[in-house]
Amino acid sequence: MSRAQVDRIGFMPLKSGGEMVVQDAIIGPGGLMLEVGDEMLADREFVIGEEKRGKIARVTQREDPGMALIQPMRNEARGSLFLAMEGVGTVEIDMETEPSGELVTLGWSGQKREGREVSQEASDWASEAIGRPVKLYRSPMLGSLIKDRKVDVRNNNTHFADVWQFLLTNQGTHESLNEALRASGQTLVGIDRFRPNIHVKGWEAFREHSLSRIQIGSSVQMDVLRPSTRCKMPSVDPRTGEFDRNPAAFLSFMKDWHVLNLPVHGENARWTHGLGQMISVGDPVQILEERS
Repeated sequence: MSRAQVDRIGFMPLKSGGEMVVQDAIIGPGGLMLEVGDEMLADREFVIGEEKRGKIARVTQREDPGMALIQPMRNEARGSLFLAMEGVGTVEIDMETEPSGELVTLGWSGQKREGREVSQEASDWASEAIGRPVKLYRSPMLGSLIKDRKVDVRNNNTHFADVWQFLLTNQGTHESLNEALRASGQTLVGIDRFRPNIHVKGWEAFREHSLSRIQIGSSVQMDVLRPSTRCKMPSVDPRTGEFDRNPAAFLSFMKDWHVLNLPVHGENARWTHGLGQMISVGDPVQILEERS
């Protein structure tokens, strides 16, 4: 079998928006980061929120699959993130300018995150993209929170990710899923539906579920924590922004590829060593520990 290595790196500046497939990324306090001029952009640093029953809830592809069509782009010369959507246009977010509005709490799935509205212009753009009044929020940089001792780098800090810093997937497992889909007469699916941060090739199918700790390159180490149970979002075609198959039937089928008797694809992970180090497509992936 060929040497295991990083095959693909996925980065999502906007929670539930389209992804950027990149060659390199930096290990930041809350997950992957990219350089944007002199500033840093974090994975899922932005989220769209709306008021529901007096609270601010996230907006995701679960209810708004068209969010898959929001395309992020970074302009390093301008130090900006651009969000674009056909028919809506583009909004520019200056990464150097921290939002100055009120710090609010956004909650979902038992999780709470804090954020500030980016700007009225950005929220107007997001409202047009979603089709109802919403706001675009930005997470405070974890670096400043760590300095103020509000979070601990040893814990699983994230920006607007649900719980975990990284989603790790395995090409061998994905090929097995597609083989089963083919055998049942269903359309094959790309790994982009599952939105992994780090996609590895060179492991046999389901190898990821037996791992406890890995090393990427020469200095980045991660704990492999638990299988990633999946919601209905993989039923969204990222190219059309629509559910292209019955979500319940698709997830039911995926139970045949289970670890916890639930539909799973990939493993959740967090970094333990290598803060500030870069990982790249082609980096070797070494198994350090396996689960007992």
